[in-house]
Amino acid sequence: MNMIARSLMSALALTTVVVQPALAQSAPPPAKAAFNWEVKDGQVVRKATDVRRTDNSDGSWREESKEGSCSKTVEHGKDGSIKTTRAC
Repeated sequence: MNMIARSLMSALALTTVVVQPALAQSAPPPAKAAFNWEVKDGQVVRKATDVRRTDNSDGSWREESKEGSCSKTVEHGKDGSIKTTRAC
């Protein structure tokens, strides 16, 4: 019994020694291209975006945003339908 426990402990130690460097060499996740927050007056706040959203009383909404020289409109109906329109 003691011999089995020792062999299991050494196998576990060997696995830890082999796996740990492999995990340490993995690449870090890529950085985000743009931050969605900024610091103003010592407070962390969301960045102002040029997205305008209009909510209707029936639960539908319309969202207009600028992407470079193009504009994008997303309409979400009360029945759950989504319509996306891009105009350049």
